Amino acid sequence: MIEPQVCKVYLDHLRAEHLRIQRLVRKIREQLVAHEGSPCVAHLAEAKAELSQLRDELEHHFREEEGGGCLDEALGFKPSLASAVRAIEAEHPQILHAVDRLRLRLDEPAVAAGVCHWQREIDDLAAMLTAHEDAEARVLEQGFSVYLEDEPVRAD
Repeated sequence: MIEPQVCKVYLDHLRAEHLRIQRLVRKIREQLVAHEGSPCVAHLAEAKAELSQLRDELEHHFREEEGGGCLDEALGFKPSLASAVRAIEAEHPQILHAVDRLRLRLDEPAVAAGVCHWQREIDDLAAMLTAHEDAEARVLEQGFSVYLEDEPVRAD
């Protein structure tokens, strides 16, 4: 049985990572949607910088997960979670690609003309990240035999 303090450290770390990522996504969404239809060079540069920061944060988060992080620890306690962990890790390149694709959209001519609409794209990215985070939480719940719903992690 895993020590309660060890379990708490992993869960607190995961919550902090997810909260930081959620706040950054919300900040990017607010930036893009606020200037939808009338982007200027400064707003686009800020949004690109925030998307680059998001990508860096996600890359770091994913490296930790894939390199002996909390998912591996949960898997060590419950090997039957192997397929769920593999599915989560398989999403990492897809999520990074979605961030890259959105960032590249900022360089398209339609953006300068003010005809690009961001809300659906950023909302799709946010939904993808939420589903991914929820899958991670379920693996930890099962691996550590805990229930996470008692403590919300959403940054609303």
